[in-house]
Amino acid sequence: MQVFTNNRCGTCSQCCYFTAVPELGKDNHFWCAFCSPGEGCKCYGLRPLSCSEYVCLWHVNKGMPRTMRPDQCGVMFERLVDAPVFLAMVDPKRRNSWQMEPARQIVVKLLKDGYSIVVHSGPYDQNHILLAEGYTVEEVRAGIRHAILRANAKMVEESNDSAAVRN
Repeated sequence: MQVFTNNRCGTCSQCCYFTAVPELGKDNHFWCAFCSPGEGCKCYGLRPLSCSEYVCLWHVNKGMPRTMRPDQCGVMFERLVDAPVFLAMVDPKRRNSWQMEPARQIVVKLLKDGYSIVVHSGPYDQNHILLAEGYTVEEVRAGIRHAILRANAKMVEESNDSAAVRN
């Protein structure tokens, strides 16, 4: 079977590891069954909604150097929709990579630009919440809850649309 990837990603397939894919019952920090690590997705054309809507900061920011690619720096940054919050998904083999260059540059810039950051280092580690000036932990948590509810509602809507097409 042919493996597909976006050329800008190169051999990076960290999103297939770091992100949860509820439609497939996949938790974050575990490899997706449809991923060929270092190559890409084996079901790219039919990938679930949560995969197709996922936005990696490095992927969309064409000005970021290759050293900030998630598989290079050990951290994958994702902005939550409708919230001034980024998730920093950290490679559990490099737990402190978010505190070291080059990832530290992104952390400092995001905080300076008014974004809070939730640092997640794996399924067994405690999250760190880095607050942008003027934000509280409660506001960050509310933003996360809102993003989760929005994503769940969208998946239910797509599921209903798919069921209607089949009938």
